[in-house]
Amino acid sequence: MNKKTNKRLIYIMIIILILITSYILYTMINTPGQILTQKMDQPPSIEIIADGEAMLYTTGLNEWNGSKYDRQDTLISYMNNWGADSLKYLPNGEEVAFSFLGQVPDKIEMIEVIIGEDGRQLYSGKETKEILLIESDDQYGFKIVPNMAGNLSSHSDTYEQGGLLRGYKLICTWGRNSCEYGFAIRSDV
Repeated sequence: MNKKTNKRLIYIMIIILILITSYILYTMINTPGQILTQKMDQPPSIEIIADGEAMLYTTGLNEWNGSKYDRQDTLISYMNNWGADSLKYLPNGEEVAFSFLGQVPDKIEMIEVIIGEDGRQLYSGKETKEILLIESDDQYGFKIVPNMAGNLSSHSDTYEQGGLLRGYKLICTWGRNSCEYGFAIRSDV
């Protein structure tokens, strides 16, 4: 082989290497968490702690390992499973913490809604409140703060201590897998 052929071969190999590297980087960027995380058969359990006690929750799959799920709302499921009498009372100012007992999601979003005793949202989506989560060492938390949507109620018992039912939806994503954890509390307006 002559020097000219060797140079061409080296250039072709460099171009192929650049193309392969570009493809790998493109795949990693466009499928966050999917390449770097292990395949999970189901979402991890979580632990929710408030006032020093573990709280109940429900889990609903949105999309998991390529399957999309049409399911009942997690807060309706929660109330069907445990009922309004089981709800823990947490006053405004109380802190709630949770952690994942397995792989931590790539993305976490939490919303708060005012619910009825059947778990259904009482007011329109405009009254859905996104909750700012504080993260510390793979543990997340938030503080119960007044929800102005509670003032929309025409029922006087809503304004009594523990009269406002709040539902929380924790929407988590691992790559293309997505699920929702739901739990509810009694609180004050």
